[in-house]
Amino acid sequence: MGCCSSKQEDPQIANERTHLLNGAQTASPDGIDKRMSYKEYEAMNQARLEDSLKKIVQKTAENLIDISRTQVERMKHQDTMERSNTYKTLMEGCKTLPPNVMNIFDLPANDLPKSPKDVLSKSRVTKEDLAMTTKALNDIQEAVEHMQIEYIGEFVVPLTFATPVGED
Repeated sequence: MGCCSSKQEDPQIANERTHLLNGAQTASPDGIDKRMSYKEYEAMNQARLEDSLKKIVQKTAENLIDISRTQVERMKHQDTMERSNTYKTLMEGCKTLPPNVMNIFDLPANDLPKSPKDVLSKSRVTKEDLAMTTKALNDIQEAVEHMQIEYIGEFVVPLTFATPVGED
């Protein structure tokens, strides 16, 4: 069992209620106040504050991009037919593969790799590809090292369009 001595008061022993800076002076002997001082700002009157906030809200509303209607509009029948015909044409082009492209189902079963280890152990990168990749990486590294950036001022991108979206 423990003993609680919180009821015993001894003014000579420091506890959690003892002030750490008892009688400490905030001013130094030369009369300078050592406390942190902050610059005083005059309060902005309420009307000016509301006017500033209204300007911020108005500017935000002007630059807002409304995307709520983009998914609601249905495609017209003619647009749907054009897109469908385009997809059909692309699919027909994919059916006639060039002769050098092999289909995996045309390969004999004994040519297929047996395990992931067999696949990963074989080198699929040719020496020419490796040399070309290494040269490209070296060229990129050299270009990045010689890149110079010059500060020309602020870069501002407005969130407005030259012509409003609905007026085409």
